Amino acid sequence: MKNCKRLAALALLLCLLTACSGETVSPSPSVLPPGVTNPPVMGDVSLPPQSTAAFGTEDLIVGSVAYGASRAEVEAALGTPDEVAEAEDESGVPRTLLMYLDGMTMFLSQDDRLVGASVAIAGIDGPRGLVVGDPLEKVTRSFRNDGTGDDLLYSAGRLDKPFGELPCLPPCGYLSSVDSARYVHYAVPMTPYDGDAKAQLSTVEHATLTFAFQEDALVGFFWNTGKLTA
Repeated sequence: MKNCKRLAALALLLCLLTACSGETVSPSPSVLPPGVTNPPVMGDVSLPPQSTAAFGTEDLIVGSVAYGASRAEVEAALGTPDEVAEAEDESGVPRTLLMYLDGMTMFLSQDDRLVGASVAIAGIDGPRGLVVGDPLEKVTRSFRNDGTGDDLLYSAGRLDKPFGELPCLPPCGYLSSVDSARYVHYAVPMTPYDGDAKAQLSTVEHATLTFAFQEDALVGFFWNTGKLTA
């Protein structure tokens, strides 16, 4: 199946939202609750611990549609796409792309079910009601943060060697940055691991979510489902 060739704006967006392998975030001291030292920070923004729920598959939403919605449901909620194309994900699985020129793309499975979304326009609710323009601190407050003081917000353990761009064992949340762009990432298995979790990173389907920021303001988010690639 031929790969999709997209407008330059969409290519730039996907590059932005999936550029996860930048510099890790160095912690710095701040005023903290008793017993907590050096929470994660990004730039001048301190990210204190939060007991909010971790990222889960219930967070895979765009506007009024969620993961697994039919193509008809997607188009009823978001309108008729400006362009439709075919592509493959990183694992070589065919996907249908419903592309909207204002900065939004929906990814459908072979049976026309919603399995991914990329949004870079204001006014479209994403996971937990977050929208483009929200500040970094609001986004991180919306999800679990154990306040470990490094690039990990929470995890089931740090991997000895990153799996692709993933530094931690899901379920996990982590931070990264590339030049002035900053990212907050989350990952969770779609079904519980059975046995050695590390050995199943490439065999179990995962849900992933990335928030992208410029000058501490959310400029886009991207969520996806499927098998991870190293």
